[in-house]
Amino acid sequence: MYLVDLYSLPFPVHNDEVELMRLETELIWPGVDLFGISQYLFLPFYLVSSFGWVGRVIGGIELSTMRVVHAGLGLLTIAAS
Repeated sequence: MYLVDLYSLPFPVHNDEVELMRLETELIWPGVDLFGISQYLFLPFYLVSSFGWVGRVIGGIELSTMRVVHAGLGLLTIAAS
């Protein structure tokens, strides 16, 4: 139900969503060390760039698209556990 109504539900924008989208747009540039540590929660760049890659494939790096990516990952984590 959450993924179906995701585009119509009014949610507030959190600071971490904006920061993740900024990092994902910066990782497009060549010369980024994917095995380096990012500034966001000291996560590896390859983890943040994988979110950006999936977001670009399904519709671009926008707030609604990135929420679908994060919600899908959350549901996959629940199913795997």
